[in-house]
Amino acid sequence: MSNEMRLYQAALELDKALTENKIGYGIFGGWAINALGSDRGTKDIDCLVAAEKEDICRIFLGKPGWNRIPGQRQDYIAFLVGERTENVLVEIFPATTKASVSTEAMQSTMQTIATKTVQIRGHQMRLLDIVYIFKGKVNAAANGPKASDCSDIEFLYARFESYLRTHAHRINVQDAGKAIKRYPSWSTAFGNLGIDVKKAIEQAGSLEITSMHPPPFLFQKALME
Repeated sequence: MSNEMRLYQAALELDKALTENKIGYGIFGGWAINALGSDRGTKDIDCLVAAEKEDICRIFLGKPGWNRIPGQRQDYIAFLVGERTENVLVEIFPATTKASVSTEAMQSTMQTIATKTVQIRGHQMRLLDIVYIFKGKVNAAANGPKASDCSDIEFLYARFESYLRTHAHRINVQDAGKAIKRYPSWSTAFGNLGIDVKKAIEQAGSLEITSMHPPPFLFQKALME
């Protein structure tokens, strides 16, 4: 089985388990980018889930082929899915920007986050709305140099410029400024979306750009705030 098919199978199992448990979710990151029409390699699935870690564990621990990766972070849980030598990574982020938030509260929060249903190989999958995927990529580019983040932003801008312009007010200005510091050529594209580039750069001016040891809930804050 190809890596692409292993990821698809993991996404199917993820959707089935969360839907059966009435848990809201939205996939973002590289797999979502491909679902929107890109064709770049990816090794994992990133998913925002309206459930606390204990409920996520309850749903997936013991599920055949789902093996949790040990870790102590409150904002993240990861599984290797599949056979030992042919598995893929599924990273699950509880839909909260702080610790000790109940699943019920996250379900309420998740209802305020737009999602998009796409059909992949005859099955409907739920992605985060395009602007949330874009926000996540801008945050990733702001905090670390990664070629795939750069190409993903360029893809989203080229494919969905008009839509992103309509929702540019949702994009974190500070993240945009940090991303522009890392990739100065993006200033034109961000300006075209309606982002105040000068203000963005000023806000990011005194911030250190680093990809080391991100603070807890960094990704959720980037997506949800």
